[in-house]
Amino acid sequence: AAPTLESTPEEECKRFVSSAVRIFAKKEADISPVHAIASRDPYADCFSLVGRFAQPAILVQLSVETGILSDVIERCNGEQGISIAATDASMDNLDMVTVGTTSDLEHCFFLQSLSILRTFLVATAGSEALFPYQLNRSTGPITEGDTLRVLDPFVNVLAAGVSEGGDIVDEALASICEEASSAMLRGIMRNKRVFEAVFDASIAPIARDLLARGTSDRSNAASAAIMRLHQLHTAS
Repeated sequence: AAPTLESTPEEECKRFVSSAVRIFAKKEADISPVHAIASRDPYADCFSLVGRFAQPAILVQLSVETGILSDVIERCNGEQGISIAATDASMDNLDMVTVGTTSDLEHCFFLQSLSILRTFLVATAGSEALFPYQLNRSTGPITEGDTLRVLDPFVNVLAAGVSEGGDIVDEALASICEEASSAMLRGIMRNKRVFEAVFDASIAPIARDLLARGTSDRSNAASAAIMRLHQLHTAS
């Protein structure tokens, strides 16, 4: 007979997510256990899978208690962030997360951070009523700066992919960035002022450049993602 769970599936899910969040929140040294986890699961697939079944309120509560969201956003906006091409010798087109150097490890850590932030955005549907955009204050409406700090890491990666191609940003990474960006933009769409300002400062310039150059290379995953995100403005 199958073993009997001591708690409900919902409680088990919360327990797992809580444990995962607390582990990801710990980065006490330049190279930490979190880096080791990132090298084995750079896209944080396990956390992403379970996180999508957790109640958004639980994820937000845990992010506040552990400070993980602030840490992850800081990692995604860090200096090494967009240096996603720094893993040259040990990384080829078929395997973008091969670990052979410290740079490779940092690359995996960056991917993991992007993926965790993506999970939070998707789980909360990017809603300003659920996602804690105001990390440095507790009152007042969200601002363009609040949202751009969350969106910029994903757009910067896509911009690198548009410029440098699939050798830098493959389909999997472009998909993560598109999903996160789409969730956030849809979540703030009702806040017309902030949505327009954020869109004009991030997606619009890249899309305009692609349209001006007549770029229609759908084999470039980042370019295709930018153009699909650009269509959100038309639908808003």
